[in-house]
Amino acid sequence: MILSEGIVIGLLYALIPGGTILVGLSLTVTHGFPRSAAFTYGVFLVDITMAALAVSAAASATDLYLRAVHSHPALLPTVKTVLVLLFCGYGVYLLLRTPAMLRDRMSVTAGGGFIRRRGSIASAPLHPFTLGVSLKASTVVSPSFLAGFALLTAQAGALGLAGWGMPERLLFAFGFGLGNLLYLQCCMRIAARCTDRLSDSHLRRVQRGFGLAFLVLGVVLLFLLLDELLF
Repeated sequence: MILSEGIVIGLLYALIPGGTILVGLSLTVTHGFPRSAAFTYGVFLVDITMAALAVSAAASATDLYLRAVHSHPALLPTVKTVLVLLFCGYGVYLLLRTPAMLRDRMSVTAGGGFIRRRGSIASAPLHPFTLGVSLKASTVVSPSFLAGFALLTAQAGALGLAGWGMPERLLFAFGFGLGNLLYLQCCMRIAARCTDRLSDSHLRRVQRGFGLAFLVLGVVLLFLLLDELLF
C-alpha cells in the first residue's frame, strides 16, 4: 500500500513540466533510447534520495540547506549561472550539430542494403546517468525546491508518516522515485518509436526545435537571474 501511494505521488510530481523531461526527450530524439534510459536512472537515484530525506529527516535537511545558503551567499547564483550557460550551450550544440541518430541511422550492409541502429552511449562526452544525477540535483537552486520538499513531507504525513518505521519510509521514497521513473521512461519510449519513423529532414528539424527550446529556456533563466541579482 505504501509503495503504491509513493508511486502515485511520484507520477503526479512527474507531470509538472520542467527541464528534466525536456532533456530526456532531446536525448531520445538525438541519440536514441539507450542514452535517455540511462539518464532516467540518474534522475531516479536523486528522486529516491530527496524523497527519503523528505520523509525521514526533513527538518534537519531543510536546516542544513538554509545554513549552507546563508553561509555561502554566492553559491546559488553561481550554480544558476552555470545552469544558464549549460542550457544555452546545449541549445547551440543541438542547433549546429548533426543528430547522432541520423549519423548512425543507416549502415551499409554487405549486400548494399541498409539497417537501422539505435543510438549508443559510448561516444557521449558526459555519461547520461551522470547527466541525470547532475541535472536533477541542480533543482535545489529552484525557488520552488523548499516548497516542493515541504509539500512531499506533508503528503507523506497525511498518509500516516508518524506511524511509519524506517523500512516504510524508505519504501515510500522508492515508490516516489519509481513513479517518476515510469513516467519518464514511458515518454522516452514513445518518443523513440516516433523518432524511428521520422525522415532525415524531419529529424533535423526536431533537433533544431529542441535546440531553440533550450536557448529560450536559458535566456529566460538568465533574465530571472539578473532580476534577482540587480533588483
